[in-house]
Formats: sequence, structure tokens, C-alpha cells
Amino acid sequence: MRIEGVSAVTLFVTDMARSCAFYRTLGFVLKFGDDDATFTSFFAGEGFLNLAREHQPGRGWGRPIFHVDDVDAVHGAALAAGLSPDFAPRDATWGERYFHIRDPDGHEISFAPPCPVAPIEVPMHGSTASRFATLTTTPFRESAMHGTHATHRAALAGLTAALLPLLAACSSSQDTSGTQVVTLDFTAPDAPDAQAWEAGFADYSPEQEEIMEFASGHEPLPGALSSEGHGLMIGATNRSDDVFMYWTGPVPGLAPETSYEVDFRVEFATDSPAGCAGIGGAPGESVWVKAGMTTTKPEPVMVEGDWRMSIDKGNQSTGGEDAIILGNVANEESGCNVGERVWELKTVASDGSFILNTGPDGMAWLAVGTDSGFEGRTELYYTRIEAELEPR
Repeated sequence: MRIEGVSAVTLFVTDMARSCAFYRTLGFVLKFGDDDATFTSFFAGEGFLNLAREHQPGRGWGRPIFHVDDVDAVHGAALAAGLSPDFAPRDATWGERYFHIRDPDGHEISFAPPCPVAPIEVPMHGSTASRFATLTTTPFRESAMHGTHATHRAALAGLTAALLPLLAACSSSQDTSGTQVVTLDFTAPDAPDAQAWEAGFADYSPEQEEIMEFASGHEPLPGALSSEGHGLMIGATNRSDDVFMYWTGPVPGLAPETSYEVDFRVEFATDSPAGCAGIGGAPGESVWVKAGMTTTKPEPVMVEGDWRMSIDKGNQSTGGEDAIILGNVANEESGCNVGERVWELKTVASDGSFILNTGPDGMAWLAVGTDSGFEGRTELYYTRIEAELEPR
């Protein structure tokens, strides 16, 4: 029953390509992400160096992540002591259950259990291996946080001492049968789950891009839902009669070369009315929500002069090999006339099996999006996504 060590250090960066080049030069080996990603992770012995793109320079240096035996017990102890964690423990796509809390000087720290994930072999040669091999096996020390001052160290030590007696067994999002549940929550203003996710658009020609009015970002929920937090916003005006707009993110740590049956559950905010007529199709029922998982990153590719998806997501009301239909975006509160639209949260879930076959690295990509036959504007805010993967 103890603090196990430092699992990872996350640094906020303003230029991902510049930072990636810097750490590659020093010998760090890429785990996932790239120069254009919002979240990139490098191997560092048994731990990780994470880079998170930060658009507000000066917010802070980043955060250390401590491995503990039972993250829920630590969170409970913090609440019992009158402290205020940033959020309740949540399950992340990278296999950890974690929460954040700030010390008396405002430094953000994270706690997570050392939950098992599928091993990934990475070549470590010469001085690189010797330099990075001790990151997670040594206790937290000042060198892990440049600029740490005495008050911070005392506050952090006091919090750690208060939590030590309450640590217990490890909890995980993977049960003994091998079933793994990936739970993503984007409602917090600085939701870590949102950092690794990217938006994209397809099924249109380059000449139409300026009139499609694409928009995306991690934004506050609109209208009466403003008190519910944030979501992954995405929007487009469907001038192509076929636009596909989506969010995608990595899911590492699955069992290598394993066939999974996957069930999806997606919550999102929508103001698209039900039972109304529209150009090309209904604004609610003719915008189909799809979800899928692949071993390669979904992205737009140029095919015969148009932007298409690199995966088989089907077309409009039909699914494909790499994505299935969960439902549509229609809500029951909005009216058909201008000024009658009301934002509400809607949940759709898979009604049928989706099969994912992992590769040798156990890495997958989860994508959620909409395929539209409505020739107007659609905006959505994805708040929560869940995928349950059961080995076949």
C-alpha cells in the first residue's frame, strides 16, 4: 500500500512538431501521435513522456502522474479530507483509471493505478536505454518538475502521506474474461480524453470546401445545456449532399491479434428536429450516426478528385465494414420552424455486432461521426463515448 512511482510526465507544448523533433533528437521513441497530433506519447523506459498541445501559453508546465494501488480509494480519501479533485475517477482510452487534483499552490497532479496493458516491444539501444530506464522506478523527486519550490514539495508530501493508509487493490476497466470497456468523457473544460482526438471531414470536393463551413473544437455546450459542460463540437453545411464529419482517437493496450465483438454507446447534444422536411432529406432522420474501430487511423484521402474516407464507413443510411449505424440525430424537443430549435442530449447505441480484429501491436482507432443526406447545416457536440470489447 504505497505510491508505486511516476507513471508519466505530461508537458504542455505550443508547437507539437517542434517539440517532437526535440525529443526525437534526444533519443525518445514514439509510442503514438505525431507532429500534427494534439496529444503525443513517447516511451521512457517503463513510463512515458506525454506532450499535450496547449493553446494558452503560460497556463502551467504540465503534470506528474503517480501510480497508486487504488485510485478510487485515493479519490475518496481526498474528498473525506475536504479536498476538491478536478473530477471523479474516469477510465481513459490508454488503459488507466485516473483523476486530477491541484495542490495548495495550484500545481496539477494525477493519480492512476498501474493497470495491465498489452506489452509493446520497442527497440532501446545503447545510451538511450540507460538514460531512460529509471524514470518510473525512482521516487518522485525535484528533478522531475523543474522549478518546483519548497511550498509545493511540502504540500505534495502532506497529501501523499495522508493518502497512504487508504490504498488497496488495483481496479481496471478490463475484467477477468478479457472484456475491455473504453469510456470517454469530454464534458470537463480540460478533459484529458479530448486531447488525443481529432476531427475530420470527407465526401466532398476540394472546390466545395469554402462553402461547407466546417467547424470543430472542444467547446462549451450550447443553450440550456451550458451547465452540462463541454463536448467535441463538429459542424458542416452539407453542400455536397453527402458530407461525413467525424471525431477519431487512439485506443492502445488491446490484446494483440485478437478478434473482438464491439458494442458502442454515444451521447451527444443535438438541436436537429424530428419529423420535419428538409432539402435532400430530413434534418434529423437523414443524418445517420456511425461508429467503428480500425487498426489504422481513419482519415480523408483523395479519390478521383474528391475527399473520401480511408476506411469503409458505408454511405449515408448504410454501414460499412469499418463502421455501423447507431441511429440518427433527431431530437423530440425542437420544432420545424426557425427559432423553434432546442438543444438536448441524445444517446444512441449499436443494435448488432461490430467485429474488430487487432494487429500485433494491440493498437486501434475509435471513430464516431455522421453521414448526412440533409442538404443543410448540422452541428453536434459529442459528450460521452463508450465501447465495450468482448473477445470472441
